[in-house]
Amino acid sequence: MIAGEEGRRVLQAAFDGLTLDEALRAAEAAAPYADILEIGTPLIVLEGMRAVRAFRRAFPDKTLLADIKVMDGGALQAAYCFDAGASVITVLAGAGEATIRCCRERAAESGGDVAADLTNTEALPAAVGRLVRLGIRRLIVHRSLDRIRAEGGSSLEDLKIVKAAADALPGLSPALRLYAAGGITSETAGAYTAAGADGLIVGSALLGAPDIAAEAAKLRAVLDS
Repeated sequence: MIAGEEGRRVLQAAFDGLTLDEALRAAEAAAPYADILEIGTPLIVLEGMRAVRAFRRAFPDKTLLADIKVMDGGALQAAYCFDAGASVITVLAGAGEATIRCCRERAAESGGDVAADLTNTEALPAAVGRLVRLGIRRLIVHRSLDRIRAEGGSSLEDLKIVKAAADALPGLSPALRLYAAGGITSETAGAYTAAGADGLIVGSALLGAPDIAAEAAKLRAVLDS
């Protein structure tokens, strides 16, 4: 677990669909209220590790998550991200055990962490047990953008399933942390915290707001309430 997250609900601000300069300006507005700044997958596709390095220069003391969604080549991709300044990387929950272990080993060498993204994962309770057995303690319950556009809905029901599966496991050290993602706003955030989310990952609601800082402050207030 990254220092400073213990005992508090976390706001992770995600930056996608922007140029690097635009993302840095948006992050500057959100940073006073966000615990984690996420360099999103599309931004990394567009800018590569340049984006991670730029965020680290701009925010030397912030926890940075590189959302690379590793499925293979775990050691190399993790090394790229941690060497560029990432604090956390993402691996897809369906990745092979060897890939997940490689990511965790690189994270341990760098003092970082690995989050498993459960997007489009079937049999969620079994997936939770498998990931915990592999040493993952940070799970992202995520309804993908494509699925939201095609089907609507939210990740709230999946969060409840994952929370129940996590609660059924024996005591874990460090504790398992659940993060929810996918269309969350300051109006819906309370439902996720009530369902057991330890952190919320918010992108579009922040980036689409007329005042990013004000929206981030609203989310922070929900998390702190």
